[in-house]
Amino acid sequence: MFDETYVHRAENLMAEKRIILFCDVERPLKSALITRLNRWVSNNLVKATATQNFDGERVGVVNKSFGHI
Repeated sequence: MFDETYVHRAENLMAEKRIILFCDVERPLKSALITRLNRWVSNNLVKATATQNFDGERVGVVNKSFGHI
């Protein structure tokens, strides 16, 4: 299990392909305002941290920057 709140890297060093299941789980929050803010951040960070799984897929600005570090 990975916590997407931390930028991380994973690599398959095996010869076989692997399948990864991504599930977004929304944590229940006490405030409606914080829930809306959490959803906005989640929706926008997903784009910024997008990775390239297939040729031609766009890479988010966070992952582009992280590649240079």
